[in-house]
Amino acid sequence: MGPLRTFIERRHLDGRATLPDDAPLLEWGILDSLALADLIVFIEQRFALSVPADAITNSNFRNLRGIAAMLLALDPESD
Repeated sequence: MGPLRTFIERRHLDGRATLPDDAPLLEWGILDSLALADLIVFIEQRFALSVPADAITNSNFRNLRGIAAMLLALDPESD
């Protein structure tokens, strides 16, 4: 979760806070629609994964754990 946490903290919190794994990113307004699009571009570039539209759900982007679980599910090499 390191790269995800670092990206969100630096890009969307201006480095002013440290996110716990279970911080409610959507509920706290850390991820709004623009920040979510920015995060998806980061994920696709950093992890070389495509995030399909049906994976963009509240449960997948609720917190860092949800995002990490989604990435594992999308990665064909994670078996």
